[in-house]
Amino acid sequence: MERRRRLQAEIERDARVTAAGFAHELVRAAVTTLERAALSEAPVDTLALFEQVDALLARFRAHHRDLNDARIVRRAERSQHEPDPSVPPAARPFAYHGTYFGAFPDLETFARDAVASVRAPNQYLDMLRVALDLHLRGEFWTVEQGGVVHAFAPARQEPKDSDAARARELLVARGDDPAAIEAAMATYAGKFSSTTEFARRHVFKMRVPMWLLMHVDFATLAYQWAIEGSIWPIHDPEGEVHVFVRRDPRLEWP
Repeated sequence: MERRRRLQAEIERDARVTAAGFAHELVRAAVTTLERAALSEAPVDTLALFEQVDALLARFRAHHRDLNDARIVRRAERSQHEPDPSVPPAARPFAYHGTYFGAFPDLETFARDAVASVRAPNQYLDMLRVALDLHLRGEFWTVEQGGVVHAFAPARQEPKDSDAARARELLVARGDDPAAIEAAMATYAGKFSSTTEFARRHVFKMRVPMWLLMHVDFATLAYQWAIEGSIWPIHDPEGEVHVFVRRDPRLEWP
């Protein structure tokens, strides 16, 4: 596959997954609101629904930006990647996305295998939602070729040097002394779209049932971690937030 066609296929795949994920979550929010209205005498809380939609828009804009950034990084690393002959020919042009995870008839089957690799899947889990979320969060990258879904597991990314340098600049600008800056940088976790996004990524590393994770209020969780001192953020005037971890909040959980 020529470079231009491959790049266009990657852009279109990320766009389709982002659009499908947004539509899936939007319909789910609307249906949940209608179900609650049908079972309750209380009036429909339209303001709460609008807030949910606003939060979804912000979340999926962040996903769109993160996927674009990841695509740029991978493009720079592509020349260093040796072709893996074990990857099926149809998926081989995309092999630099990570370790080949397998070929599947659909996204739901892929999600079941992905979830089963770390924990037992729950029969009530929305596997399409799981599959879309795994792609959007960068845990996997998927592509459909010839009616077959191929999945890759990208290598874990360390905080970028440029992000760490920017965080250091912000610490200096606010007047921290050199010793405090060095101590802070030793706990630097990276740059995120929000503390909510940090909490989401952090918690998904835990061995917690996926069905439970789907119901976690990550915004409240991030707020709790911040006020108890487990994490502390610095908001960048240029956008996004730099997060420092004083102690891993996961260790506080039983």
